[in-house]
Amino acid sequence: MRILSLAVLTATLSAAVVSAAPNDQAIPGRTQISVSDSASSPSNTIIESIAAPTFGPMKLSAGYKSQNTGGRTGELADEKGRRYKMKNEFYAGLTHSSGWGVTAMGVQSGESFADETRSHFAAGDPSVTLAHPALYQNEDLKVTGQFRKYFAESARSLDRNQNQYAYYLFATYALGKGVNLFNQLTPRYFAQSYYKDTDTTHYVEDFTTIAKTQNSWFKYGLGQHSQFEWHNKTTNGTVTEIYPFVDVVLSRNIFVEPRFYLPVYRTGGAVYDAPKSVSLDQTQAELFVQVSI
Repeated sequence: MRILSLAVLTATLSAAVVSAAPNDQAIPGRTQISVSDSASSPSNTIIESIAAPTFGPMKLSAGYKSQNTGGRTGELADEKGRRYKMKNEFYAGLTHSSGWGVTAMGVQSGESFADETRSHFAAGDPSVTLAHPALYQNEDLKVTGQFRKYFAESARSLDRNQNQYAYYLFATYALGKGVNLFNQLTPRYFAQSYYKDTDTTHYVEDFTTIAKTQNSWFKYGLGQHSQFEWHNKTTNGTVTEIYPFVDVVLSRNIFVEPRFYLPVYRTGGAVYDAPKSVSLDQTQAELFVQVSI
């Protein structure tokens, strides 16, 4: 399964280079950072950028996002532990010049374990996103938001007849001299036919990053990822991780970001796929790739 994990990761990077497609619209995602929406978007990149097709006041957006995450250090040391997880998203939509837009997204996700009987890859819950005009915008600050509705497709969601709703709030602030502050706040609500004691009813996550743009194709920074999870009956949980990262902006269409997560705070009950403790054996490496038009 280690060979399979490496092959999947290599294929992801290959697809990013071969399938270059342009985008200047922010499509929300768990770790979305829009290159083109940044206050200091690069004008000269390694690969020539392609403009998004337009139809009168409408602009097409389409693309692929891939989140590739290694097992936590403790899992990699476990002879049967998780080696790798992935989440691939494929989306397409239209945005009006007024700022309103609709995007449909399909998802594939899975995990690879040293114990192959535990490995699984399957379709996730698809979704439809409604984007609205910016809530606020000036020369330095931009605040936008998007609503998302998920539709049950995975076995767990179908079993519970789950309807998941989320709102993505993005804020980008230019601090000057190539330094940008970014925040993504995402509350989620899970409506289900029934809840087990440990099922999540509400969930909020927050990403905050501060990044320095070094040149037209490279920047680096530090981020934090906080998760707050409320359960039906069991104890609620909270986790915070920090992560250094670098961005390689091959073009406005291709964005690659490696990260390394380190847990710094943990309290309460379970949080889905989060570190179980604040310790070095819960660290984790990740590679995020986005190819879009």
